[in-house]
Amino acid sequence: MATRFSGGSVCKCRGHWRGYVYATDEDGNRKRLAKVLREEDGSTIECDGKTNRGRNRAVAALARWRGELIAADGEEPENARDLRGVTLRDYLDGYLGMLASTRHVESSTLASYRASARKIDAALGDTLVTDLTTEQIQAWETTMLNAEGLSARSVTKHHRLLSQAMKYAVESGRLGSNPCDRVKLPKYHREQPHALTREQAADLLSTLRAMPQTRAVCAARVSLLSGLRVGEVCALQWQDVDFGRHVLHVTKAIGAGEGGSYVKSPKNNYSARDVPMTPLLESALRERRSAVMDRAADADIYPSPEQARSAYVLGRLDGEHVNPNCISREWGQLRKLLGVTDSKGNELRFHDLRHSYATLAVQSGMDVKSLSANLGHADASMTLNVYASSDERARRAAAAMFDEFMGEAEEHGRVMAFRAASGE
Repeated sequence: MATRFSGGSVCKCRGHWRGYVYATDEDGNRKRLAKVLREEDGSTIECDGKTNRGRNRAVAALARWRGELIAADGEEPENARDLRGVTLRDYLDGYLGMLASTRHVESSTLASYRASARKIDAALGDTLVTDLTTEQIQAWETTMLNAEGLSARSVTKHHRLLSQAMKYAVESGRLGSNPCDRVKLPKYHREQPHALTREQAADLLSTLRAMPQTRAVCAARVSLLSGLRVGEVCALQWQDVDFGRHVLHVTKAIGAGEGGSYVKSPKNNYSARDVPMTPLLESALRERRSAVMDRAADADIYPSPEQARSAYVLGRLDGEHVNPNCISREWGQLRKLLGVTDSKGNELRFHDLRHSYATLAVQSGMDVKSLSANLGHADASMTLNVYASSDERARRAAAAMFDEFMGEAEEHGRVMAFRAASGE
């Protein structure tokens, strides 16, 4: 029986990253091995002692070292025996099953993972996990990018699922190293958000107000005037609409998973929030409530006050919520009917109504902290990075202010030079 090398950890030590691997001999004796971790070129992986910069490279170096120990020992590790003969298809199916059973991720996220798993399966599903190489993964991702025409962002999305599944196998002691660690991913840049101009938004609101207040019409007005996500709009109940205090209580969202739609917590802890209602937003909701009451009367449905309060703003007459995907589809039809595009002529997705709210709020002078709170962002820096930089009018105004400032400085310099020359 050969030595088994399992587990492992990394930590900062005197300005560099250090790795630890546990070795168990044939008698069951266990000891910890330590080593200063290095890049593939042999250079030390340094750290500044304050941040986790370099940690991912250190974890990759730890996996390489553990693989070297296993190879030098001349025996397949116990972890390889666990996965011997297991195809990537079967392993990913088990991995996603584990995530589902432990509820480690949202159902909507799991549905996205399964879509990526199908993409991986089509190319690499029959490959044994223990035979999967970095070269195979790199070739597959290059094919997706060049031959299939997928975006760099989509390729990265599929890669991340495969990488995290392989990382789980390594961390649980079932695989010696992660073949995804050395794959070179394509670079991509965050796209500027698609948004309406002020004039386009005003025209759209005027058009929507004149239409019958269907679910899609109301949802579009609410999102454009508040920045709520589609799942948050779908989760609004009339008891969340506080006309007395002029506030929307955003406490939940509707998710769309494999088994249908379901009520869930907001996207993050910061997403549970109170959003101030403007007169335009209140008008949209009052008109929707009037339309719902008319429909209920036509159907001879007379809910009790408590039933009316708990009913969903966009819900069905039976009181149930609607799937966010339904709203997105209905908005797609409405958008085509109205010919709505963003400021650059692109199709305006429902989520772009939220982008439009944020972009126009920046243009109106709303402070970033308030905007971040209204949007439910975890950090105001995200609001700044995404929306403040996308406001062309603000950038032009800032450039004009800078030009004026420099012009004044230049004029001041000329005056001082003239005075010096004239002996004043």
